[in-house]
Amino acid sequence: MLILELGIWIIPFTLVIAPCRRLVVLIDKLQQLWTTITSSLSRPPAVWRRMARLETTVLMP
Repeated sequence: MLILELGIWIIPFTLVIAPCRRLVVLIDKLQQLWTTITSSLSRPPAVWRRMARLETTVLMP
């Protein structure tokens, strides 16, 4: 009977915790992306020009 009562509480609890963990992982990845983007903004303008040329080169067949 104790196992049944524990199952009644544990199964719904894990159904709540799993999406929360995924949300935390998503937020962590978004923060890493934000850090990457903001650190790249501090690059010198010459680097941005080279990156723009590279981007247009890749887009052209």
